[in-house]
Amino acid sequence: MTDDESSQVTFPMIPYPSPYVSREMFSQFSGMDIGIVDAWVERGRIPSKLIGKHRLVNIAKMWHEAIQQEHTL
Repeated sequence: MTDDESSQVTFPMIPYPSPYVSREMFSQFSGMDIGIVDAWVERGRIPSKLIGKHRLVNIAKMWHEAIQQEHTL
């Protein structure tokens, strides 16, 4: 592996067709209780977006932030 290859940031494939998932789906994926996920969303602890009448979790932003944190440690 060359220095150029080792310094490049690669992003894993996200197996979701959308950068947003429902709070219920995020709860299932993360293994956290829906009440906890709702509290995180309300407090702004996890990124979300209101689309129409639905508040969705922005998993793409979470992946991006997690990868950035790993590369700054």
